[in-house]
Amino acid sequence: MRKYYFIFFTLLAFFYNSFAVPQKLEDIILRKKEFQIDFIFSYNNTSFNNIADKEIIYQDILYYVINLRYDLTDRFEIFLFGSYVFNFLKNFDQEDLKLQKGSFNNLGPAGGGFSLQIKKEGTFPGLTLSLVSNIYDRLIIGGEEKKAWFDSYSLYLSTYYTIDPVVLFITSMYRYNKSINIDGKNFDYGDTFFISPQFYFLANPYLSINVGLRYIYQGKDKLDDRTIMIERNLLGFLIGLNYELKEGIFISVDGEFRYKSDYSHNILNARLTFRF
Repeated sequence: MRKYYFIFFTLLAFFYNSFAVPQKLEDIILRKKEFQIDFIFSYNNTSFNNIADKEIIYQDILYYVINLRYDLTDRFEIFLFGSYVFNFLKNFDQEDLKLQKGSFNNLGPAGGGFSLQIKKEGTFPGLTLSLVSNIYDRLIIGGEEKKAWFDSYSLYLSTYYTIDPVVLFITSMYRYNKSINIDGKNFDYGDTFFISPQFYFLANPYLSINVGLRYIYQGKDKLDDRTIMIERNLLGFLIGLNYELKEGIFISVDGEFRYKSDYSHNILNARLTFRF
């Protein structure tokens, strides 16, 4: 039973850590009275070597996301998002040489938030604060449906400064996760902090290329107040590009790659944006 809960908690933890409204430079530059729709496809791949139980856990997740944004003023924006998820899990037992597979699909996280531009860029860098909440989530556990409401809150602080043709973009996030009760057991997923410096290169008026790093600190994960995973420190490499197909229509692709001795996590995103 302990092994089952460990596998499930790893799955749940990855769910929490992998999904977030993408934080790109374009998302924090507010424009007065503008409506934006993002269609996002995200592929997440992870592998984890559980040395204690001599097993390797592989997971692939596909997210289909729609993100709606509206700039009420040139300093204040509200947004809503919803998603659908396909999840594929494999567990390889190194002792018995057995491979177990499982998959499910369901409605994914949905939520909303706002962005407030505290300071516009000028002599000094621009500064924007954002608050995002997962309002609704639906988990499928052992064939049973578990719903969660307002289970996480993320606070972002982003700044950018232009030295043409380069833009320095730095964003940081703190995420608070509420505990989840499943089958009488309390799962506490550790709070998350990250900071991510990036450089955007404006190749021409239509194309930008970005590279950067993301440092992530993940707090302890607990099951009924017992630590089952200690704090983690991760470093990821970011790369992407954004291209304006025509006025008001943009396409972007980006990736994030994280590796440790017993863990790897790769994220690939593609996004189509319409602005009105």
